[in-house]
Amino acid sequence: MSDGNYLRHDVPAPYLQKWQKTLDLVAGLYDAAAVLIRRVDGVEIETLATSQTPGNPFPVAERTLWGAGLYCESVMLGRA
Repeated sequence: MSDGNYLRHDVPAPYLQKWQKTLDLVAGLYDAAAVLIRRVDGVEIETLATSQTPGNPFPVAERTLWGAGLYCESVMLGRA
């Protein structure tokens, strides 16, 4: 999705720290293997933050090209 609808913004460290706590809490509440916050950066989707759960396969800063079929793509395209 490179049509300019999404622009990259730097996220201040205090926000990332609060989001980390939220991700870890949600993962614990739902016994989820991983909870993520991702963002679009040009033609890539970046994992901005991820829960610190054992066995979580998603590293922070992982990048995937738009169009790879990630669930978050369908959410963004559907604006749901």
